Amino acid sequence: MPQVPPTPSNTDQSKKSWYKSLQRWRTVLEIVAIPFAVLYAIVTCFQWRDLRHNFQTEQRAWLVQKATFPDDNGIKHGVGNVPIATVNISNSGKTPAKSINWQIGLEIPRSAEEVQFDYSSSNGGGFSNLLNPNTGPLFTRVKLNGDHILTQTDADDLLNGRRYIAVYGKGHYNDIFESTHWFTFCYWLWYYQGYAVYAADGCTRYNDTGDGVTEKQGNKP
Repeated sequence: MPQVPPTPSNTDQSKKSWYKSLQRWRTVLEIVAIPFAVLYAIVTCFQWRDLRHNFQTEQRAWLVQKATFPDDNGIKHGVGNVPIATVNISNSGKTPAKSINWQIGLEIPRSAEEVQFDYSSSNGGGFSNLLNPNTGPLFTRVKLNGDHILTQTDADDLLNGRRYIAVYGKGHYNDIFESTHWFTFCYWLWYYQGYAVYAADGCTRYNDTGDGVTEKQGNKP
């Protein structure tokens, strides 16, 4: 006669062991998954922030400045008058620039002197509420700082390498993303046809742009 195995005293014992094992694995997975989820959220946040920044940088307004100086004849025949230079400001970006303001100065330093960037006596500048991309530039005419009249000595110094001429400026503007940007620029020119050395490094270093409202001071890099 075949033997029948005895009935287990607790029929739920095997089910509870399997359930408890599943619960333990679920707890372990949750502990491991939570940090990964947090890390993924952080990485995603940074990626979206970088995408937004790159989009704004690629689409924002960029202002470009260009200076036009008097030619040789303008210096030769400009004695007794106030020398005048012209600065054009254009928008090379893809969206409009808004609330643009700028100030410009014109100096004729000695060849061994750096540009002083003396805005206290400058007389050029302006304001524009809007400048669209690839449209006509904004024009500003600037006279020699302090409205000084060009003397014969000044003209001779320029034409013989003892002086050079420099026009410089600074300003701020907003883009369509409501961010503020600043710019500084400086261009210089010599008239002497021979060899001469000019202390114009500070003028070259002055060309810069950045975000916010604090522009470069003086000729410091």
